[in-house]
Amino acid sequence: MKFVPGQSGNPGGRPRELARVKELARQHTEEAIATLAAMMRDTREPAAARVRAAEALLDRAWGRPEVTAHLGGTDGGPMVIRWQSDDAGAGGCCPSSPENSAEEDRSAFGKARS
Repeated sequence: MKFVPGQSGNPGGRPRELARVKELARQHTEEAIATLAAMMRDTREPAAARVRAAEALLDRAWGRPEVTAHLGGTDGGPMVIRWQSDDAGAGGCCPSSPENSAEEDRSAFGKARS
């Protein structure tokens, strides 16, 4: 099915049944939290289950923690990103190849952006 500009791909909105299921599940929120807390405190439960219960409680109370990623190049140096256009011969950027120097990459990148 092809989408028509200006027309919703889902004109009926979310199915009403989904809202009903959420409403039913929310009725058990207090009991579910109590169950998680009981599992977390029960030393007879496997450690993995206790940790997961604690994580679930913390996530619901405080939100999931931010995830950070430390990116770097080879041996911890700067990351080098090479951009290649399909139409390199028609004013696009340089084809990325091992023989291109960093200076050639910088000058070609500057030309492609201007």
